[in-house]
Amino acid sequence: MERVATQRLSSIRMPAAPRSIGTVEDDGSDLNRTVSRGTSGSAQAIASGDNITQALRYLVEAACSAGPLDGMVLADREGLVLAAAGDRDACAEVAQRVASMAIELATFRGRVIGAEAAWPVAIRRASVAGMGLYVAAIGGTSEVRDAQLARAVAGVERLLA
Repeated sequence: MERVATQRLSSIRMPAAPRSIGTVEDDGSDLNRTVSRGTSGSAQAIASGDNITQALRYLVEAACSAGPLDGMVLADREGLVLAAAGDRDACAEVAQRVASMAIELATFRGRVIGAEAAWPVAIRRASVAGMGLYVAAIGGTSEVRDAQLARAVAGVERLLA
């Protein structure tokens, strides 16, 4: 499963987001007016995507550390990790288990048993434009998992709405 996710990620070629345009003295030419207006639409979309990805990372990191939890992961239905914080092995294992679940679950509470460890988890589906996204809180007490999971799911839904 990890190989499939890695292959999918490696096949995506995205241009780097522009760093900074800098300042240009306006001599009245069309080029300077274009530069002073900012980046093109596609460059803005790429930068916006980078900002959303970073915001999702910050969100799961904040929820994980506020718990405290062993980890928190946002994954799609195929087990591809979109954002993770805490124990990377636990996050990867839980994301893979989400992919192996035969039914579309709204919530799941229990233990995920991996090759070398088992983790108490709470998993919730995030309602975002019909996509199958799942947020999992790993470790901590059940009250902490539920509270931080609710916080993270609300944040994911807000960021991706």
